[in-house]
Amino acid sequence: MAEMLHQFNVSMEDTKQGIVEGQRNLSATLSELEARHWQAFDDIRNTTVAFQADLDQYKTDSMKLSVSVSALERFRVNQTNTQSDPNQEVAFTAAVTSPSPTWNSGTLIFDVVITNVGNGYNLNTGVFTTPKEGTYVFYVSALEYITQYLKIDIVLNSVSKVRAVSDSSASYQTATNMVVLNLQKGDRVWCRSDDIRNTTRTLKADIDQFQTDQWRLSASVSSLELFRNNQTKCVTSNGPVDVVSEGRIQILDNGQLLITTTVSTDSGHYMCNASNSRGSQTAEAFLEVYVRTIITQPLSNTSVIKGSSAALQCGVSKDPNVKVSWHWFLTQSDPPSTMEVTNSARHTVSSIDGALTITGVYNVDIGWYRCQVISKGGNDSRSAFFQVTVPQSVCGEGMAVQDTSPSVEAAVRRTSNIEESHVGDFNNDGSVSEVVNLSDIIQDQSGLQIPLQIVKEAELPHKPVVTSVLHNPSDLRSINVSWSPGFDGNSPIQRLILQYREVDYIPDKGIVDRDPWNVFNSNVPPSAMSMIVNELRPTRYFQVIISAVNSVGEGTPSDPKPVPPIRMPEQAPSSPPKGFYGTPRSNSSIMLLWQAPSEDTWNGDLRGYMIRYKLTNYPDSTYQTVNTMNPLVTTYELTNLIIFQSYEFQIAAYNNEGVGVFSNTIEERTMEGQPTRPPKNVQVAPQNSTVIRVSWQPVDPAYINGVALGYKVKARRQGQSSYERELSVPPDPNNPIGEQSVNMYDMKKYTSYSVEVLCYTGAGDGPSSLPVSVRTDEDVPGKVSSLHFEDIMNTSLKVVWSRPTEVNGILQGYTLQWEQKNKKKEVNLNDGATSYTIRDLMPTTNYTIYLFARTAIGPGAVSSAAIESGVPPELPKPPEQLGVSDVQARSVVIQFFPGFDGKTSITNWVVEAQVGGSENWQEIYKVSAPDATSITVYNLTPFTQYKMRIIAVNIVGPSIPSEPTRQFQTSQDSPNFPPGEVTLRAVNSTALRISWAPLSSQNWNGQPKGYRIMYRHENSYVWKSVSLTLDRDFFILSGLQEWMVYEVKMQSYNDVGNSAFSPEQQERTRDARPSAGPESVDCRTNSSTSIRCTWGDVPDLDQNGIILGYKVHYQDQSSSGLEPAVLTLVGNETKSVLIGELRKYVSYEIQVLAYTRMGDGELSEPPVEQKTLDDIPGPPVRLWFPDVNSNTVKIMWSSPLEPNGIITGYMVSYRRDDTSFVYNSSVIVASQLEYHFSSLENNKYYSFSVRAKTRRGWGVGAKAKVYTTVNRRVPDNPTKPTIMSDRRARSITISWLSGFDGYGPLRNYTIQYKKKGAAWTYVPDSPLANVSTFNVTNLHPNTVYTFRVAANNDVGSSNFSAASDEATTLQDKPEGAPQNVVVVPLTQDSLNVSWQHPPPSTWNGNILGYIIQYRQQSMSSFQDKTVTYRTTSTVLDNLVKFTTYDIRIMAFNSVGDGPHSTPHSIYVGDAAPSAPPVGVRVTPKNTTALNVNWYPPPVDTQNGKMSGYKVIYWKTGLGSKPSTPTVVPETEMVIYNLENYSNYTVQVLAYNTAGDGPYSQQVFGRTEQWKPGKPRSLDFFNITMTSLNVTWEPPSNPNGIIKFYGPYSQQVFGRTEQWSMYHPVQTFDFVIVNLHV
Repeated sequence: MAEMLHQFNVSMEDTKQGIVEGQRNLSATLSELEARHWQAFDDIRNTTVAFQADLDQYKTDSMKLSVSVSALERFRVNQTNTQSDPNQEVAFTAAVTSPSPTWNSGTLIFDVVITNVGNGYNLNTGVFTTPKEGTYVFYVSALEYITQYLKIDIVLNSVSKVRAVSDSSASYQTATNMVVLNLQKGDRVWCRSDDIRNTTRTLKADIDQFQTDQWRLSASVSSLELFRNNQTKCVTSNGPVDVVSEGRIQILDNGQLLITTTVSTDSGHYMCNASNSRGSQTAEAFLEVYVRTIITQPLSNTSVIKGSSAALQCGVSKDPNVKVSWHWFLTQSDPPSTMEVTNSARHTVSSIDGALTITGVYNVDIGWYRCQVISKGGNDSRSAFFQVTVPQSVCGEGMAVQDTSPSVEAAVRRTSNIEESHVGDFNNDGSVSEVVNLSDIIQDQSGLQIPLQIVKEAELPHKPVVTSVLHNPSDLRSINVSWSPGFDGNSPIQRLILQYREVDYIPDKGIVDRDPWNVFNSNVPPSAMSMIVNELRPTRYFQVIISAVNSVGEGTPSDPKPVPPIRMPEQAPSSPPKGFYGTPRSNSSIMLLWQAPSEDTWNGDLRGYMIRYKLTNYPDSTYQTVNTMNPLVTTYELTNLIIFQSYEFQIAAYNNEGVGVFSNTIEERTMEGQPTRPPKNVQVAPQNSTVIRVSWQPVDPAYINGVALGYKVKARRQGQSSYERELSVPPDPNNPIGEQSVNMYDMKKYTSYSVEVLCYTGAGDGPSSLPVSVRTDEDVPGKVSSLHFEDIMNTSLKVVWSRPTEVNGILQGYTLQWEQKNKKKEVNLNDGATSYTIRDLMPTTNYTIYLFARTAIGPGAVSSAAIESGVPPELPKPPEQLGVSDVQARSVVIQFFPGFDGKTSITNWVVEAQVGGSENWQEIYKVSAPDATSITVYNLTPFTQYKMRIIAVNIVGPSIPSEPTRQFQTSQDSPNFPPGEVTLRAVNSTALRISWAPLSSQNWNGQPKGYRIMYRHENSYVWKSVSLTLDRDFFILSGLQEWMVYEVKMQSYNDVGNSAFSPEQQERTRDARPSAGPESVDCRTNSSTSIRCTWGDVPDLDQNGIILGYKVHYQDQSSSGLEPAVLTLVGNETKSVLIGELRKYVSYEIQVLAYTRMGDGELSEPPVEQKTLDDIPGPPVRLWFPDVNSNTVKIMWSSPLEPNGIITGYMVSYRRDDTSFVYNSSVIVASQLEYHFSSLENNKYYSFSVRAKTRRGWGVGAKAKVYTTVNRRVPDNPTKPTIMSDRRARSITISWLSGFDGYGPLRNYTIQYKKKGAAWTYVPDSPLANVSTFNVTNLHPNTVYTFRVAANNDVGSSNFSAASDEATTLQDKPEGAPQNVVVVPLTQDSLNVSWQHPPPSTWNGNILGYIIQYRQQSMSSFQDKTVTYRTTSTVLDNLVKFTTYDIRIMAFNSVGDGPHSTPHSIYVGDAAPSAPPVGVRVTPKNTTALNVNWYPPPVDTQNGKMSGYKVIYWKTGLGSKPSTPTVVPETEMVIYNLENYSNYTVQVLAYNTAGDGPYSQQVFGRTEQWKPGKPRSLDFFNITMTSLNVTWEPPSNPNGIIKFYGPYSQQVFGRTEQWSMYHPVQTFDFVIVNLHV
């Protein structure tokens, strides 16, 4: 065993070394072959250069060579005449005198026989048949008329022997060649050409001098020979003029006159004079040159509808001096016949352009039509097949291979629609017959061969018959359609097309309306006799039709069945009601609202709706149901619900068949109720004389009936009905069910209170607890009241008072003290005393009296007063000489001299002030400082004008006010407050709208500067700021992060400083598309056709919303110009995918994106590259045969489109189609993409196969056929495409029939289409040759198209077919969304929505209208509002306040709804005022100011809390512009700095945080009058010694109504001035008299 293993290993090593050596040798061989290949390429290039250099010399020598050959031939003829037997001579000379259709390609027929010794040449077939064995010489010469490539072969028994070639670089090139052949009796020789459409005619002169023998064959097509043996002089008859030997005209050495490339000016009378020593001889001839007549507008294969008219073209290009006649022939096969078509009732041949018009065509007109043109300028003919209904027989067109051998039986040709082999003989006209003998072929007068046995011509299939249309009991939305086939039209049925349509049917009236036919299945197998049509709408009426398709095309569809139409059974509704939502109406009821389901899902007449509901978060609870009985009512109020309880609701529509689909669950809570129980265990205890502590147990949550906002603690004095104190206490979040407590401060001292506690919610207060009594602790009493003196004597006085207002306990008595020069006496009095007489005073002595009350806690505050014994006190005098100093923002020092004190001490100084220019005095400060000479006044308003005065007060009363101080202004200070009502609303994904109520003027405390916004997002600790000017009341904060919560606060600032910040507000920006792709994208190859990818999350700051899913983009790197494929994964939890159905061994570029409801985000970066594994290759592509003749072919191909790895080689195989034997399989290297095959049989079809190989093995082979012949040419164009019934919104199916394949055979077709009025566009796909129908896709809906088709073979492409009839694609849903959607709040519960139409190119049909969809963001379904097409704005009203709505719009047409616009989110509840302020009044304040007053807008138009007003004004008159709006928080404003006595226009608007309302109507006002300005243009005249006249004009600024002018004059006497005043006047002139000289 070990020995065997060793030997095996040795053998394996030897094998490996052999393989390595073989690979090394193979590489060396490949390198050598490559070197040889490049050497051969260089040799070919060098040869080409040399050939180009010799080309001109060749052209120069060609004519001389032709003449030399002619001389040589004549010499050999002369030699033969002396040796051969005249009876055995065989020779002929033939030429062409007119164009012939056979000169287009195939056998060349020389129709003018000059000599035909032995009758071997057949002028009808152009074939020379050898009458006896011998050696023959054949010679051919031809001249091209226009620039083209000319090839003429001399053919022996179908095998080309030599070829005459002329280059296409210039016109009039000669092709000449000769061959010597050893022939047997019966051999056939002819000339064959690919294309000779333009040749010059042979001119005949002295034809008796032509002598031929068995070695001579002359076919002269381009020269004139006039000759003599000696000196020759040739002249024309026009002059005469000597013929000079140059250029095209040459006098040859043997005396012949050669004219090449004849033109019309060569026409004339030629004479030739030959002379020698014996004399001279003259010969003459006439030369006539015509432009050749050729068919330039040939007839083409044509198909027409039965009963219509057809026109077959046959336009020519000819010499203008030549008359042309047209002859039409029709060749038919059943029975075989050829007849000339002449003018008749249905046939007209035009004498102008030769067109044949046939009216009322039907089957007798089917056949081959040949147009023959006859003229002096040459003859020409063309043929084409004419078909009724759809052109072409099944066999199509063909070109006969002329072979008179009796043994020839068959040729293989390709039919127009299917690959099949027909054994038969190909004829000139392209028809084909089954196996025939030559005796079975008839021949018309033109030599056209018509087979007696021809496959029956196909026609369109007849319509099938629908036999039954029945309901399908297993699927109520489907029907079972049965049918029986019709006649197949002599062509097998390829498929059936089943269509259906919905109709409106009324039993008494029948079908009143119908939809277009819809293709249900366009590829029903031909063997099928029934099919189920499903997905039909219940309760609708339907009909079906079915049509058959064969190789000719689509036949007439069946009659619509059934009659009457079948009605689909009613079913329960298949979709839920739309826009289902609820709104609480009370604490025990909820109003439910919805819209009906889409009508096409009703599936019957709706009878009502079923609502089911249950408590939220109670999974075991069962649904309760209620039904509405009226389908038109779409609201329902559920009552008797639990207070402040959340419910789940669902709704479904129902009809006679039952309840439909329930909607998604919505949740709604009843409104809050008031608590139904009071707090428990309320306890109250005093803490001191002014504080009590209250504690309690919270209310049981089951009885709160809402969200407990807190507790209210109320206290009232005993015996009183109203509450004196009330505190709101929020619930303790850390101890919601534990004991709550609060201290009540500032209570009245030693006062009994009744205390109650209640719980409250948003709905109101709950019941109060039972009252609990408490009394505050005792304290010292307050001051006694009304201290004054009575009965004032020199030695006594009576002190009088009242009880203290605040006893603060049990009054125990009073203490009265009097003091004189630091000597104090006192007396204690009981609690009932209110007066006391002090005796034994010293007369006229100053005493100070002190009095205070006492409780158990101690003495209270002291009241005192000074008095002089024996002197009664009086009212004081006010202080004098008031001055201000140390003026601060909120205080000022007033210095003064005290006035008379009224013979007693001053008890208080009272400060009054005029504030801000007001004329009213108000008390602003009071202080008790009897001996003060200055007072510091506090609590002033910064940056405010003040005037102050002081009142002195003693026990008698107040003095009169002092004289006021000067007016002064307090200093500036920081603003008191930040702006109020700061509100944030999201504008879009990157912007917030911040609005606020401007600060009132009295709170600026200085010169206002503006506002400052501070903001940051929730993940940041750094505040950013924006400073704004004073005239702003809102600001759009842009450039923010998408879907991010922002915190915003504001402050006011002036020159001094900043206010405090407003409370922080939060708002989230709108969601948007993700701004980055997922991270950590990783892809790994899974197989040759799949790759697995995983990825991470999108970075938080780039998610910009709730991620709804992911999309994986993957693209073959070799097809970067195409759109990538997309794989969508719904949901944000799945972060991996297996990408399948990939190309093998291909590198893919993969990226992932996330999407939100707003759209797709950015792709991940960088792209991930991954390659699939290799596999066996796909088939090579583009197999074609560039070189083909009777026994050799050259096949070429391109590498597989799907190599699936590294190609290591190819295998090429072939077989003859009439055998199953594979003749050859050759394996070649991967770099070789062509192969030559020889030793093939002539006129046979061969099938070739090419397979590629990778390291995984051999792949699938590509196959192609070829026909071994030398007669290949481009194919004929296909027939005009027919539009089939399978016509959809984005595709149209066309069909066609192929023409003659040119022995290519056909490889594929090229299809073009164009929109109406546009250019032709290529269809990317090339249908294979076995296809005669094609579904053209990627078309645009509702668009008119035409199509055309070209056939392609190895030689080239045919002309395009005639364009099809116009066809319009069906309509489709719009593919564009409405543009520029704008949503604006109107009121607190309504929105205005406007938009623009989608781009017209996206309509895909006529837009019928728009659907505006709206929903609360918390809802899952939308409500719809439908408007007509012409409407581009609408109002959505009755919305739920203080809710964010999503708004989107879609267009719809008769097919369906288009895509919706990007959702717009907007907060409902904020709306600008919808009405202006009312009662605007403008009154003058003074000469330069106006007072403006107004009232707020009506409450129902304010749309929320008012933020303020804006006032604009301008001077009335033309050209004045309104002022910048002035923001005013109040309902009044003073407009300063106006012009005197001028009219002004004023308007006012109200605004809130949502924006500005409308302006009020214009109101007018005028400032007061003021002193007029100076009169203008003062002038004097009529000046005398004692008088003068004065005139003037009114002042420019009258500043009021001028009542009169007051003239005055000044006279100077020396140094004395004297002014004189005159009586006022109202005119503009005055006479001054009594002046001094």
